[in-house]
Amino acid sequence: MPLAAASTNDGIAPTYVIPDLVRNHKQGSKKPGIAEQLIAWYRDNAPADGAFGIIVKNGGLLRSIVAYENERKDARHSAGHPHTRIFDIEPLPGLIHHMRLSPERVKQGRKWAVRYGMMLGTFRVRVTDALPIFIITWGLNAKDTSEMAIGSQKAFDVLYERLETKRRRLVMNAPPKGIWTLEYLHQPQGRPSLPHFVRRKSDIENMLRFNSHPMYDSVERDMNAFFENIAWWTRYGQPGMRKVLMAGPPGTGKTSIAMAVAATYHDRFLILYVNDSQDIICAAELAAAKSRPTIIVAEEVDMFFRPDSYVLNWLDGSSTPRNPAGTYLISTTNYPRKIDPRILKRPGRIDSVFRVGALRSKDSGRIAAEYLGDDAADLDIKTLGRTLDRTTPAEIREIINLSLRSLLPGQTLTVDTIAMVRTSLKRSLAGVENLADDDPDQREADHERLGPIDDDYDAA
Repeated sequence: MPLAAASTNDGIAPTYVIPDLVRNHKQGSKKPGIAEQLIAWYRDNAPADGAFGIIVKNGGLLRSIVAYENERKDARHSAGHPHTRIFDIEPLPGLIHHMRLSPERVKQGRKWAVRYGMMLGTFRVRVTDALPIFIITWGLNAKDTSEMAIGSQKAFDVLYERLETKRRRLVMNAPPKGIWTLEYLHQPQGRPSLPHFVRRKSDIENMLRFNSHPMYDSVERDMNAFFENIAWWTRYGQPGMRKVLMAGPPGTGKTSIAMAVAATYHDRFLILYVNDSQDIICAAELAAAKSRPTIIVAEEVDMFFRPDSYVLNWLDGSSTPRNPAGTYLISTTNYPRKIDPRILKRPGRIDSVFRVGALRSKDSGRIAAEYLGDDAADLDIKTLGRTLDRTTPAEIREIINLSLRSLLPGQTLTVDTIAMVRTSLKRSLAGVENLADDDPDQREADHERLGPIDDDYDAA
């Protein structure tokens, strides 16, 4: 009969089948070897990825895991926090009698409890939901024990990394929703890095403010049309991916629009912030593996500026993993002219381009009023908008900040003040790209040509 294991993050309890050589073993008959038992456990409960099992002998894994959990439990209790296990250790039916060794009486809060430093028998350690390791330990006493473990190379890599760095459980599979980033666990001996998901700290309430940007509605409509008609995007074996580009000068609000999308839909979709082309491709593959409806946000990625043949095929869809739930890529750039013509001029490599530029008067006045809050109560919003016509959100924020700082105590903010600050800011930025510190050679040449320049001192 199957043995129920601990629940996974998706709320589904996987079952671990007891191998026949364990279940049908008769007393008095010759026991199968430890390695044979381990291989049977791994074969009959093979991981979903079908990876080959590797046997590790006398690695001290179970002892290290138990010691790590006990140490963490003590630290959590000392800090007044409830203990949650990092590793799930499940005793399994086996041909080695289960024993607990090295008992120790410890105080946990107001209560005393007995814990053990070592166990003997057959165990399943769930490193992650998809990475199990089976362990058999045996021996006569705590000092004379042997151990054999079997699992995939990936499972052992993650286990050792977590034991060495004391890191919390790695999220290897694409989560169903929330705002995340990708990080990589670097492996020795040239093995490929293992990607995992790290939750991104996000101020949802503040991010939602940016849905007032005039281009937000256009992006949101396009995105909703994609997910609501995902069957059309996956027909005929299509990958189910839409790629949009927000292009415009710096400060026009491209990042803010993406933040507003993430804040609005984080409880429905998996939102992934990525840094480069490798992240985009990896994120799309991980999302497709779990059929997660996913929004990927990427800024100024080199995928569009220096694409190789694989990237071009990936953008075409021939190398893109098929996600029946849909993957929506939002990318941004300040320099659309630098995008490779093979991408811009080939339909399908970028499905839609949203031009995000300076704001016209109506939107400028509304954005400025939001920044000003109560300080905008006495201002005419229409006049304010005309004053700030053709400015970007970043420029409006700076103009408002400088205007408020320029006021004397008790002085009221006026549209004229804002207009003067805008003009002053324009003058201060004019020609700034030509400013640079002179170099030592230039200073020496000026000294030879002009001679020394004396400071003015008061003779008194």
